[in-house]
Amino acid sequence: MSTGQIPESPRRVLIVEDSVFTRRALVSMVESEPGLEVVAAAGDGEEAIRLALRHPPDLIVLDLDLPRVGGLGFLRWIMHHQPVPVLVVTGARGGREVFRALEIGAVDFLLKPSARASEELLGMRQDLIYKLHVLESLPGARRKQAPRRLKPQAVRKPPRVPRPRAGGGEDPPLVVIGASTGGPPAVQRLLSALPAEWPGAIVVAQHMPALFTEIFALRLDRAVGIQVSEASDGDEVKPGHCLVLPGGQQGWLEKRGEKTVVRLRAQREGERYTPSVNLLFTSAAIVASSRVAALVLTGMGDDGVEGVCRIHQAGGLTVAEDQRSAVVFGMPGEAIRTGCVNEVLSLDGIARWLKRLGSKSASKKTRGRAHEPQLV
Repeated sequence: MSTGQIPESPRRVLIVEDSVFTRRALVSMVESEPGLEVVAAAGDGEEAIRLALRHPPDLIVLDLDLPRVGGLGFLRWIMHHQPVPVLVVTGARGGREVFRALEIGAVDFLLKPSARASEELLGMRQDLIYKLHVLESLPGARRKQAPRRLKPQAVRKPPRVPRPRAGGGEDPPLVVIGASTGGPPAVQRLLSALPAEWPGAIVVAQHMPALFTEIFALRLDRAVGIQVSEASDGDEVKPGHCLVLPGGQQGWLEKRGEKTVVRLRAQREGERYTPSVNLLFTSAAIVASSRVAALVLTGMGDDGVEGVCRIHQAGGLTVAEDQRSAVVFGMPGEAIRTGCVNEVLSLDGIARWLKRLGSKSASKKTRGRAHEPQLV
């Protein structure tokens, strides 16, 4: 029976992949999903430009290792001429180019198996389709209707919490950050705003496969003023240092005597998010209570909701990225819905907030603290 509604046309997907085997597999995966349509498939960057002009896509699945015009060259072209959400697919050796692609404008990436690993390749279908459906909801995707926005009435008003004053109380010296889709550029932007002498300690849980977090941490260490490294089991959480939890593992914080350290374990079957923002935040609430600040940045899903509430209950500070600056408003939006978020700020607003936090700690130290501030 007809409802009288006009069905929404499928999202048009352009696939760019030089391997014939992988390209056919990707086309099959996308075509099997209702609401998605492959309008063209290219084997190199030059052909991809021609096909994008002939068949303007809504979404693009892009391999970076391409002949003729390379993947990064095509990405620069598409971002300049007809920007749409781009999902990068890459092998384990393509980590460095992935982060360049995210800086240029790709939204997310997906790790593909080694060549002709047919069982593994077909196993990536669920992640591919999930990410494409997230991308199709972004403002950059061509849609006949505006992207769905979080309704104000669906969000509980965050509690009014007075901002910490420079002259009273202890500023949280430990900052924990959770992010997923769109996170790498956002984290870099935040850390780039901090001076080299920023006094706090930072631990980051960024959803990312194994191997890529090491490259991510190295890139951050070269690009920002504070020291950044990938965390190893037992690493101490120290002022002026940012630790990035390794991909493919779960990480949390523990007390070891007077020190706070990172503990790691392998991902277990059934665990959806790695590294888990909830696990990091919850452990931070235990070891640091009111002296921790949690930042929930852009990302799909709801990881971090439980941890934000635990930190809020412990008296810590919680901040979520607002809808205007978040690439994907899933994680911060879900955190805001809990009513446990103290501040909702743009990414630049969060950067300014962090700088103020550090300045207050530094001014207290200058006014008479002869000893080094303890972390927790």
